[in-house]
Amino acid sequence: MKKLTLRTRQALSFFELPVEFVDTYLADASELELKVYLYLVRSALDPAVLLSVSELADRFDVTPNKVMAALRVWAEKGLLSLGFSSDGELTDLMLLPVRKAEPVPAVTETVPAEKVREAAGLREAAKVPAAAPAFDLSLIMEEEGFSDILALAEYYLKKPVTSTMREALGTVYLLLDKKADVVEYLLEDCIDRGKTSPQYMKAVAQGWKDEGLTSIEEIRARNAARNKTVYSVMSEFGIRNREPAKAETDYITAWAKDFELPVILEACRRTISAVHAPDFKYANGILSRWKAEGVTSLGEIGILDERRKAEKKETAAAAPTAKKTAFHNFPERHTDYDAIFREREKARGAV
Repeated sequence: MKKLTLRTRQALSFFELPVEFVDTYLADASELELKVYLYLVRSALDPAVLLSVSELADRFDVTPNKVMAALRVWAEKGLLSLGFSSDGELTDLMLLPVRKAEPVPAVTETVPAEKVREAAGLREAAKVPAAAPAFDLSLIMEEEGFSDILALAEYYLKKPVTSTMREALGTVYLLLDKKADVVEYLLEDCIDRGKTSPQYMKAVAQGWKDEGLTSIEEIRARNAARNKTVYSVMSEFGIRNREPAKAETDYITAWAKDFELPVILEACRRTISAVHAPDFKYANGILSRWKAEGVTSLGEIGILDERRKAEKKETAAAAPTAKKTAFHNFPERHTDYDAIFREREKARGAV
């Protein structure tokens, strides 16, 4: 991803927040939105700081989409200006002056029941879904499975579970259909990776939900396959002294959705042969061409190679022969100078 240029119109020489921000925006800001905004204010004080959406995502253990959502929230509230390139990629951020929001007058008029029913009917006719009910932690606090999860989290984290962590674990518990064993596995896996932020745990649970993973066995099998693919590619590229970067993992994960591991490794070998260095972008180009050709196996790669060789031979055979230059526009002489020399020697002897 491109680096982002961050500018500000706020005349700040030290890290402080305007009173208007605290009074107007703090209460409604989510934890991630607040973190992102505070980090932008801090970064604006140091021109040497280079930002990118992926770096912000890594810093706060969330996905880039979550970071973009937080940035758009502040843009909608008029505290941030976003600039995009022609291809739609975020390239520029500008912190805007904090203004106090206009107070919204309270509505005290009682809405007739008929109007409520009418509005509900219009919403149904327009197929606009009703707002989801707010998450109520009290509904699951008494469940034995969730109580066990909180106790386990406190044991692993070596400290009392905060309200933010309880909310995150509750969300995870509901996302994973109240399967306590799966939630416990997620908790253990995140702690083993050193990723203990609530946002990261919720992102992992949402990913499992989206992939339709419902049991520990399925999750373990998926993790094992993914890890095998990632480290096989790193090994094929000769990268053994570090963990893969996020961009590299993203490439490999995308490849694994379309190709079996042997095909991916063949693309890596051809990359090394062509550019003599591990180049994920080059390998992605090879795999993209194979995908466009409908190639899915090593056998089909061989057939594609043979077809291309045949096409090259046909092209070479059809190429016109080289024309004679001015240096070849006369008959060539084939004079035997040795024979001439021998004849002259014989003539001299006869004399």
